[in-house]
Parts: sequence; structure tokens; C-alpha cells
Amino acid sequence: MQQQKQLTFTIASYDGLKLHGLYLPCPEPSEKTVILIHGYNSWNGSMGGFAQHYLQNLGCNVLLPDLRGHGQSEGSYIGFGWHDRRDILQWINLILKENGCDTEIILHGVSMGGAAVLMTSGEVLPLNVKCIISDCAYS
Repeated sequence: MQQQKQLTFTIASYDGLKLHGLYLPCPEPSEKTVILIHGYNSWNGSMGGFAQHYLQNLGCNVLLPDLRGHGQSEGSYIGFGWHDRRDILQWINLILKENGCDTEIILHGVSMGGAAVLMTSGEVLPLNVKCIISDCAYS
């Protein structure tokens, strides 16, 4: 079995936090990228099953950010998606910069990540965002 290529990306949040993300390029060239957002008190590695499905079965590149205050990202508080929505906008812009303007983007979040992608949906999004999946967001 071939080792999955991994790249580490970092961004600076609007309020000065260093945020960490793991990028997994699809083994076959793809113009589709999914941004997978983990839940409360979790980290990007918890989304491994979803990442594998998108990579192997759906032919997508995958970005796995650690939300602020989680995993390797800085932050001392958890905003339950409210502050993360602005961070997700920056992750979207990073993907567009890295993969080009023809990239189609899916936002997929679980639990608190589901709430974060829903809050992101209320922002002005580039037309590249084609789908938003909120799995088990809190009500």
C-alpha cells in the first residue's frame, strides 16, 4: 500500500492565532476539495474515516483543519463555530490559492464542525463552494 502524501498548512486567524491544517492531495489529480471540520474537543485526525472515503471513493483532495483551541491550533477558548466560520473562509481562500480558481469545494462538518459550516454558510462565499454538509450539528 502506498503512503498517503500529506502537507501541513498554517494560517493566521483574523485575531492573530496560528491555525494548523493537514492537506491530503488525491492520488489522482482532482479539481474537487473537501474541507472536513471536526467536532467539539476533537482534532483533525478524528476525521480520518471521512478523509479516506473522499480520497479513495470520491476522488477529492482533503483539507483537515484543527479548529481554534483544538489539536495543533492555537487558542484558549472554544467559540462553538462562531469564530471558526471566519477561519473556514480563510481555509477556503487558501485552497483557491493552492488549487486554482476552477476548484470545487465541499464543506463537511460533524457535530460542532457541522454547526461551524452552517455558520459559514451565512457568510459571502465564493461560487467555488458547491456543497455544505452538516452532520449532527447541535440545535
